[in-house]
Amino acid sequence: MFITNEELIEISPFKKELTEMSEKSLAALIERADIFIATNVNHDYSDTENPLLQQMLKTATWRTVDYLLVKSSKESVIAETGAMKSESIGGDYSYTLKDQTYSASGTLITGDRELDSILEYLAVSTRKPAPFNVSGPTRTRKNARKRRGLYGF
Repeated sequence: MFITNEELIEISPFKKELTEMSEKSLAALIERADIFIATNVNHDYSDTENPLLQQMLKTATWRTVDYLLVKSSKESVIAETGAMKSESIGGDYSYTLKDQTYSASGTLITGDRELDSILEYLAVSTRKPAPFNVSGPTRTRKNARKRRGLYGF
């Protein structure tokens, strides 16, 4: 955890909602935000000593808690649980399904520019490097001639 309950209540625009929560619920929400960050950036920064990263993680945790509070509001849940983005009823029926947006590094785009940029910065690539690289065919023309006996061997 990179932010305390008191710090979160002080800087969040959702002071009222956070103060009405029990200590246990607030701690669970912060833990949920930490998990959200770790799974989106593919790295656990819990043991980092870098003060800049710690400040970024504190801000990311705060913004993620705000994001989760907004996403868990009744109106947002109703809007998000529907599978359709748009629907038309007229001469013929049409609809468009919702899609989730991800950045180039694979982090979920939340729509909060500050949170998205921090998550993008913290993201670690999950792609593993290849142990070796094979470029082109392994049999060259010269080796093929040797096998066929064109050099008199």
